[in-house]
Parts: sequence; structure tokens; C-alpha cells
Amino acid sequence: MNKLSARDWRKSSYSSEGNACLYVSALDSATIRLRESDEPDTILTTNPTAL
Repeated sequence: MNKLSARDWRKSSYSSEGNACLYVSALDSATIRLRESDEPDTILTTNPTAL
């Protein structure tokens, strides 16, 4: 799996200012990736319908 650069990730607006943040990256209109700030190498892949 290709590693995305920091500029490809957006911090969720629901994340607090602490260290437990959720980051979102849309690869295209059908693929969304999610990761947590405390485990940035673990990436979940989903689609808009599942959310």
C-alpha cells in the first residue's frame, strides 16, 4: 500500500485538540482512508456508503 504524505491527510473536525485525532484522506470519490494519530501506520480503507 502506498504511504500518503502528510499533506494528503485532513484532521477530522470532530477531533479534539489533544493527541487522539482521526485523520481522513479521500483517494477518489469511492475510496476513503482513515487513520488515528497515535497509530499512523494503521490505515483503514472504506467508501462513502459505509460511512
